[in-house]
Amino acid sequence: MQKNIMFKPISAPLSVLLISPYPNVHGGVAAFAETLKKHLINCKIYSLHVGNKGELNENTLIKCIRLATTLLKLVILVRKQDFDVVHLNPSLNTKSLFRDGMILFMLRILRFRRVLVYFHGWDWAIEKCLRQSPWKRRIFVSLLNRTARILVLAPEFRESLMDMGVGSNLISCTCTLFDENMFEGVSPAEPFSRTILYMSRFDAQKGMYELLSAFACIAAEFPDTRLIFAGDGKEKGRLQAHAGGLGLGDRVSFTGYVRDKEKAELLLGCTLFALPTYFAEGMPVALLEAMAAGKPLLTANAGGIMHIIHEPENGIILNVVSEETVAEALRRLLRDPGYCRKTGARNRTYAWKTFAAKIVAKNIEGIYRDL
Repeated sequence: MQKNIMFKPISAPLSVLLISPYPNVHGGVAAFAETLKKHLINCKIYSLHVGNKGELNENTLIKCIRLATTLLKLVILVRKQDFDVVHLNPSLNTKSLFRDGMILFMLRILRFRRVLVYFHGWDWAIEKCLRQSPWKRRIFVSLLNRTARILVLAPEFRESLMDMGVGSNLISCTCTLFDENMFEGVSPAEPFSRTILYMSRFDAQKGMYELLSAFACIAAEFPDTRLIFAGDGKEKGRLQAHAGGLGLGDRVSFTGYVRDKEKAELLLGCTLFALPTYFAEGMPVALLEAMAAGKPLLTANAGGIMHIIHEPENGIILNVVSEETVAEALRRLLRDPGYCRKTGARNRTYAWKTFAAKIVAKNIEGIYRDL
């Protein structure tokens, strides 16, 4: 049974259970949760980590045991602690939908309703599957309607939930954040002259193959330019082999996964940031970090990107991602250093005023108190 609500004075710290992936997992949701925890001033945060710890090739039995263990930990925590809010961080994809749906179901059994659901990613194929299956949609909507607040990263995500039957009073649009502390005391990496930086997980739908092929097309036109891939993922070996086959030599480099100071150095030292993604995005944190570093962007119309980033104010946004469209966008940016400088300065101001972690965390803490 949920305990009687005792309203706390503003000065009293809130007790929050934050459910998110393990910190060592490379991804935007884990980075968001860890950054948020560092910037919530008047909250006592308890963490419940979900998903695997980065291991590959887990069989079905291990996954089921891990989920059962997570649910048991949740029951123990909620019964033991007097939480003011439980903050869940799903994405609308197959894996998260089942796992986090089970977490919401367990919270419903425990009669705990002060739940904040923050959707980070949005796969329209999964959304279509939910719409076409009456019983799946009914379960999905029923679980969400028993929560206290739902945050999404784009108006079309909100409209989709409403169309499926989720209460409009529950859903709000929000923005994600970047960790401003990462830039403290950091100088730019030594420039090559002009550098194009890609920084994200190595997934084919992130546009990395189109970016590499586009760079090969323009490499002769811009001999003082190189391309850096920062990140890791299942496609890394294949991408490196493809780069070697294009004969670009040391003009394409791979840093591996970077964080903190090393990440900030790369962002501050690049000429432009390229992430021509068509993945099921919410809002990639890497784009906010690049803006905060004062860089123009080359990206695409995916997820909530169009509601945060605008052309020409923040850079170039592609409606279609292909070798040809990416190559032409690179040409436009590299041929116009004046535009790049002005856009970078504009992006820096925009990011620090809107998406800095201390600002966004303060807004989220306000939502916790509203609940």
